[in-house]
Amino acid sequence: MKNLYILLAFFLLGSVTHLTYAQAENDSTNRVYEFFEITEAPQFIGGFEEMNKFLSSQIIYPKEALDNSIEGTVVVKIIVEKDGSITYIAIVRNPGGGLGEEGERVVKLMPKWKPGYQKDMPVRVQFMIPIRFKLTSKKTKK
Repeated sequence: MKNLYILLAFFLLGSVTHLTYAQAENDSTNRVYEFFEITEAPQFIGGFEEMNKFLSSQIIYPKEALDNSIEGTVVVKIIVEKDGSITYIAIVRNPGGGLGEEGERVVKLMPKWKPGYQKDMPVRVQFMIPIRFKLTSKKTKK
């Protein structure tokens, strides 16, 4: 009888695993990929140099960070959708002083990206954007 319960448990476990796998296959159109899992990564139109120009032209150094000489790198996690739009924005690293909020604000202003591809299909891709905030001597003088 004990062997029957063990056999039944393995059967049920196998069925649940198969069901979960089947659901994952059916939901693959909404799966969010990591950039290293895909054949072509999403890209800001014009590449990283253009993205840096865009960020530089949009960033307003927060007053709190200026007043307290706060510098650092903000890391923003985004999801680039199949159409290149950005639908998820989260601050992963925030040095404080309003820098994280400013990083989030400028990322929300970004135009559509070139989407990522898995084989020949556009897919949703999670991507990290580091934004470096550095004070210059000109900004720190009063």
